[in-house]
Amino acid sequence: MKTLTKEEQSKITPQIALELLEKVPGLKLVFDTANPVFNRDRDAEDGRMQDPWAFYQAVRDHVVHVHIKDCVWNPAKNDADYTWPGEGDGRVRDILADLKARHYDGWISIEPHMAVVFHDTSGEAKPDPEGQYRNFVDYGRKLAALIDSL
Repeated sequence: MKTLTKEEQSKITPQIALELLEKVPGLKLVFDTANPVFNRDRDAEDGRMQDPWAFYQAVRDHVVHVHIKDCVWNPAKNDADYTWPGEGDGRVRDILADLKARHYDGWISIEPHMAVVFHDTSGEAKPDPEGQYRNFVDYGRKLAALIDSL
């Protein structure tokens, strides 16, 4: 399976995703709660970023796997600042509540990006395996608490 580059991801809109689903029988989606936060809304003339809730609502009937990641767009660095689940602009709480209400039975995974971004090719990241482990476990626990609160 091909993984899209960040540039390729930035071109995906809800409309393009729906068109792909129409043209490729049997295709299903992985929805990442934070990806819309750091991708421009190509339909907006003001250059704003995509709306995670609107994107999710457009494609939710086709989602079979959800990546939980959350962040806030930081225009000063032209990149995202990653947060705990439910603390950013990814609408994680709203999406999870909707999944629960719709009796979602697909997969959910976590992709914290807080201690390391695995696809960072800048060479600037300094691996800290213990810190990465702790961050991953803490992220999972915070997500579990968020789900329990729904």
